[in-house]
Amino acid sequence: MYKQIVVAIDGSENAIRAAKEAAKLVHNQPATINLVYVAETDEEFATKSYSGGSGLQEIERRRKIANVETVLKQQNIHCQIVILQGDPVTEIIRYADEKEADMIVVGHRGMNGLRALVLGSTSKKIVKHATLPVLIVK
Repeated sequence: MYKQIVVAIDGSENAIRAAKEAAKLVHNQPATINLVYVAETDEEFATKSYSGGSGLQEIERRRKIANVETVLKQQNIHCQIVILQGDPVTEIIRYADEKEADMIVVGHRGMNGLRALVLGSTSKKIVKHATLPVLIVK
């Protein structure tokens, strides 16, 4: 039985698929899915924080989070939205450890192919460095 699942979100279709898979894991269970969005820069964090921001950045941030949140709310699954700042891999793993999460769920690829080739994918790095189970959703 899962009590806490961390789902990394970035607004991509893969993040939505990851949330759907997490929902299947906690279906009819008293569990919380923590939707974690990591802003990589100070400016992005300031404009995309869940309770602030303005203009186009605020609209874009709401769209990215709302798409994933809607998937869970339609299934009556309790979710918590968390906005962090820093390196996505480090922050997602740190948050999951702090929450004593049972699992991290992440989409296979949220970035474009060139960026993934040069930097390596976030999902692969999470698998490499996490100490708890990681589910990668293609």
